[in-house]
Amino acid sequence: QRIQQQTVAELGRLALAERSLEPILAAATARVAEVLEVDICQLLELQPDGESLLLTAGKGFRPGYVGQVHVPVSPRLQVGYTLQVGQPVVLQSVRQEVKFGLADHLVEHQIVSGVTVAISSGDRAFGVLGAYSVKERTYSQFDIDFLQSVANLLAAAMARRTAEVQIHFQARLLDAVEQAVIAVNREFKITYWNRFAEHLYGWSAQKVLGRALADIIIPPDQRTLAGGIRQQLRAGESWAGEFMMRRRNGEIFPAYVTDSPIFNGTGELVGTVGVSFDISDRKQVEKSLRESEQRFRTMADTAPVLIWTAGPDGLCDFFNQPWLTFTGRTMEASLGKGWSEDLHPEDYERCLSTNRTAFASRQPYTMEFRLRRQDGEYRWIVDNAVPRFDGEHFAGYIGSCIDIHDRKTAEADAAFLAELSEQMRQAEEAEALIVTVTRMVGDYLDATYCALAELDEAQGAVTIWSDDARDRVTQAGSEQLAEFKTVLIDELRRGQPVAIPARPAHRGGLWGQLPAIGDCRLCGSAFAARRPFTGQFVGRCRPAPALAATPGCASPDRRGAALVCGGKIARRSRIARQ
Repeated sequence: QRIQQQTVAELGRLALAERSLEPILAAATARVAEVLEVDICQLLELQPDGESLLLTAGKGFRPGYVGQVHVPVSPRLQVGYTLQVGQPVVLQSVRQEVKFGLADHLVEHQIVSGVTVAISSGDRAFGVLGAYSVKERTYSQFDIDFLQSVANLLAAAMARRTAEVQIHFQARLLDAVEQAVIAVNREFKITYWNRFAEHLYGWSAQKVLGRALADIIIPPDQRTLAGGIRQQLRAGESWAGEFMMRRRNGEIFPAYVTDSPIFNGTGELVGTVGVSFDISDRKQVEKSLRESEQRFRTMADTAPVLIWTAGPDGLCDFFNQPWLTFTGRTMEASLGKGWSEDLHPEDYERCLSTNRTAFASRQPYTMEFRLRRQDGEYRWIVDNAVPRFDGEHFAGYIGSCIDIHDRKTAEADAAFLAELSEQMRQAEEAEALIVTVTRMVGDYLDATYCALAELDEAQGAVTIWSDDARDRVTQAGSEQLAEFKTVLIDELRRGQPVAIPARPAHRGGLWGQLPAIGDCRLCGSAFAARRPFTGQFVGRCRPAPALAATPGCASPDRRGAALVCGGKIARRSRIARQ
């Protein structure tokens, strides 16, 4: 018993002095075999998969066994059964044991009896230590206690080795990270400084360990902010954000820092670990992007076109100032799909469908649609859009729009005049020609009423020779010039168009029997409009006989028009053809 105690003490001193585990294991198996006077002593180490044991160290084996033999963790074997029950297992005779047997490598060495104990620390098992004899043998309680003491000593050594391996791995891992990792104690004195911290801040670990962190990397003008962060960490709260740091050479640079409190097993705060990295390049990129974006916005806001951009999700994220001025909407109200509220109802689905198809194919496209201007008028717009790419990644679209309403109107007018001319050319009789003109002009202007009138100043009369009254009774006949204001007649004599806004109802004049919705500023006559209009009456006359189309006065739901000619109706065929 005394020798056993001495052996445990010797092995304990060896474990403390020896940093490597292999000599400790070899010495332990040799001393156990010697003290217990057994033929074989083995140490089987549990493998990471938990399914097998490796013969790591042993005494009494023939060459080629130690370091090569693997034993399955099975309760049908003594070593597996030992791990299962977690207590010493004594085998006095393998011939008489029915619960378990011996591993093949022991059978090959003609082992008959043995005692095994688990090498464990807490809930973690490291392996099995066993002493074996080729003869049947009874093992005393002192023998079992001695073997268990050695196993406990080895468990501590193996646990230390595991921790050291883990610490070494973590240290290598932290050194491989391209971020500065710094640990401090509760007094914020540096306890760890990884290799990248040496590179980032210019200080070696040897120079900074044990020194106050604030004296090493915190600029004087950041001390107040740093104090607030320390208070937050002492309260057990993490902190992350941008912070100005100082290198050993005095250079100040921006860094992104994440600080986290460290607690021990009892929940007590023992220090802080911080991770930091230089964001100077990122800040420069952000500055360049802001400047580039500002240049783009300045260019876009001064461009004579409407410009928009959209992200890869198809939602608009920018409109230039001309667009906002045109629609009268704010940027916030236009973003996303807000802009689509200004689309003409007849163009809405077609426009959005074109957008969806283009975004799916990522191809340039051109489309025309009507967009509501801030004054409520829908204007024809042509939109040219092209996809944007950030490297190989699709970034959305950019589009530029031009108001083509006047061009579209001119094209429509030209087409109408061509059709009107063709109809006039085919007319055989002057009366038919005049009827055709009033009907076609009324239809083109979407007017409720359209008339062709002759001004005869000698007779002081206005004669309506033909009118297109739609659902109203014809107003053909003569009216006295006295019914009209002098200004109107003077303007028509000079061949000038006359614009007259709607005014309160007036029943007199040329179209006095129409619904009174407003009277003309110049002529005093009441007019009606079929749909919302700009509120104008336009008349035209030339010194020579001519024709002119005239939109009528406005109201919410009706529109009128007139054709006025000067000269004698006896020449109306030639007048109409002109």
